[in-house]
Amino acid sequence: MPETVNTTSVAKLTHQEREELLQVTVLMGHTDGLPAGLEAALLGRAVGERFVVEVSGPAFDIGLVQSIPLTELPAGTPLGALLYAADDTGQPRSYRVTKLGDHIAELDANPEDAGQQRHFEVEVLTVRAATPEELAHRHVHGEGGHRH
Repeated sequence: MPETVNTTSVAKLTHQEREELLQVTVLMGHTDGLPAGLEAALLGRAVGERFVVEVSGPAFDIGLVQSIPLTELPAGTPLGALLYAADDTGQPRSYRVTKLGDHIAELDANPEDAGQQRHFEVEVLTVRAATPEELAHRHVHGEGGHRH
């Protein structure tokens, strides 16, 4: 019987969203690089298995959208540009320029997928048990992972 993904597996997979195909190797339980919901959909899957998963992006927070005078932007800032500045608490934050008016610019600090449904096509390429060292370090070692 083929090995299936469990909570202590290292899984190599491809996932495609829109036209972008990515190959990643992940340690289950420590998959910060995967879109939310994709890790749970991997549990119990076998090598060679292909499936589709729909996941919701984070909730859209209107409090992360602000309007500022256009004169506060660097000259020539295009629509869609990412700007970096401190938020109200002094923490660094990235803002995307979402609207440019005659006198006002709208900046949005929400993730790009906020409030959106995402569609992924996934294939499990390999599955193996994580080594004790990988579990202790909380990341994959070797091919597709971290090297010390």
